[in-house]
Amino acid sequence: MADLSAMSDSYTEHLGIDIRLSARVVDYFEHSDKGGVILDTGAKITADLVVAADGIGSRSGVVIKGKRDQPTSSGYAMLRATYATERIRENPLLIEFLKDRSSTEGIVGPGAHVITGCTGDNVSWMLTHKDKDPDGKDRAPSVDPKEALQYVEGWVPWLAELIKATPKMGAVDYKLLWRDPYPTWASPHGRVVQIGDAAHAFLPTSASGATMAMEDAFSLAACLQLGGKSNVALAVKVHNKLRFQRVTCAQKMGFKNRQQYHETTFKPAEEGTRPTFPMVGLWSSEHDPEQYVYEMYGKCANHILSDSPFENTNYPAGHTFKIWTVKEMRKVAERGENIVDDGDWS
Repeated sequence: MADLSAMSDSYTEHLGIDIRLSARVVDYFEHSDKGGVILDTGAKITADLVVAADGIGSRSGVVIKGKRDQPTSSGYAMLRATYATERIRENPLLIEFLKDRSSTEGIVGPGAHVITGCTGDNVSWMLTHKDKDPDGKDRAPSVDPKEALQYVEGWVPWLAELIKATPKMGAVDYKLLWRDPYPTWASPHGRVVQIGDAAHAFLPTSASGATMAMEDAFSLAACLQLGGKSNVALAVKVHNKLRFQRVTCAQKMGFKNRQQYHETTFKPAEEGTRPTFPMVGLWSSEHDPEQYVYEMYGKCANHILSDSPFENTNYPAGHTFKIWTVKEMRKVAERGENIVDDGDWS
């Protein structure tokens, strides 16, 4: 990820794009031909298009929806920590864990799952667990890592050792927040558009949040390229139409995967085998968002301008798309059921 960030920064500089650090956006606005932001200093910046990529706490909702939605709990929270490898080097139960210094491993069980990792000089663990107070506030910035032990009691012994080795108060426990899928990511004049978590929050179990944010960028850039400066608003609407159904399906994978992990009853595996679950289907991983724009832009633009027929083909084949809510997903989780949909999600 660091290499990708460095490459992006280098290319941005090559293009001569102005980067302003410590410029905190407190509000968004638009006119018929311009979008803009207001900084905490009171300064205003305008452009042909403002791309709100400021995460789930984005203030852009006011200019798009007429209000700033408050995110709600998905029903789960995450305990996580990262610390120096030196703290576990002498632990005999963790020798195997340290053999592969660039590995990640997933462990699933009743009501929780853990992802562990070892890279370079650091180790990390991330535990997704049920939120005991889903309607309450986030906890203190630092918590006792031993709180995680209650969720993995009876699991593989080395996992408990990995957690116990975490420095005192060296973990964080935060809510996995959510906004219900909303079909409009652009302001009425099409001069402010949301991408990434500002438009669509993701659970870690989707394994798709960063991917979909990058796909947004590829799609929006291609739409603007085809639409040109004189058709910014139309290009933004086409981008929104091409992306919404696909992204909403990818969001749902976070809930589907989580339920499958937490509600699966394991039976003894055959010798040399272990249970596995495909986190991301081919419908997601094999998609080219830029090429999709080149193929669909004209049809989608005609649909927006003249209401001609149009159907997306970038979500699971055979799936009957419909809007869903986090409340519905939480009810399924409370019943201990898996989420089943029509279509090919493989």
